[in-house]
Amino acid sequence: MKQRIAAVLAVLLFCVCAGCRRETSAPPALSADASASAAQAEPAPAPADAEPEADATEPPAPAPEPTPTPEPTPAPYDFAWPVPESAAVDPAWFSDAAFIGDSIMVSLHWYCVNTDQLPGVEWLCSGSLSAHNALWDISDESVHPEYNGVKTKLEDAVADCGAKNVYIMLGTNNISFGVDVAASEMEEMIDNILAQSPDVNILVMSVPPMTRTSTIWYDALNNDRINEYNEAMRQICIERQWYFIDCGPMFRDGDGNLAREYCSDPDDMGIHFTDAASQLWIDYLLTHVPEPLK
Repeated sequence: MKQRIAAVLAVLLFCVCAGCRRETSAPPALSADASASAAQAEPAPAPADAEPEADATEPPAPAPEPTPTPEPTPAPYDFAWPVPESAAVDPAWFSDAAFIGDSIMVSLHWYCVNTDQLPGVEWLCSGSLSAHNALWDISDESVHPEYNGVKTKLEDAVADCGAKNVYIMLGTNNISFGVDVAASEMEEMIDNILAQSPDVNILVMSVPPMTRTSTIWYDALNNDRINEYNEAMRQICIERQWYFIDCGPMFRDGDGNLAREYCSDPDDMGIHFTDAASQLWIDYLLTHVPEPLK
């Protein structure tokens, strides 16, 4: 009897232990298809630094504005050449100009006054004026031009009148001292003007020729010397970037001398202008204004 009870207890104990083993064992492995399905069903977590998706309702970014086309840069002015011909300006353009010259320019001044041309020009010219004596102190003997009725040094007159463009034609009265001396004195005179009026534009006009019958024609003053002086001044203008206006050649005859129809004293000094020459000069200036100054 005891043996039967022991056998029954042994069987019961075995069953209990087997059941415990079944509850604690790992679940069976999933098949390959089941694993794939599970992977698709459960999305992988997003990385911690991932950017959030854009809101579908956010407005689109504005289109960039087109880049404007830059204006072309004008070519720099070439001072290596005399001022070229261009369309004529209105004579009123000269209303803020000063003209410096000798007796040749005095004739131009009076012609403009009598014909009402180049209004507003400040005329700073006088007989026998040169870059040489323009450097002198003012005295009873000096030939400085008058400004407001009073003899005035050129640099003071230009500053006082407020000119923006200064036209200069001098040389006939001091070329005989030597071309290099005359050109150097001209440069010094202009530097004195710029010292007081640094923003003015300098426009140097070439000296016109003489008639071959001039009574003042000699070795130190003739058309060869005038041509040498004009070339020296042209070179200075290139270096200093001043405008050079070569108006002298239009007054020449076939031999390079001042044409008699343009000279009021062909058999005397042979340098002064007729009204026809003055009008030719005005027309030339109107059509030879440097482009940067327009």
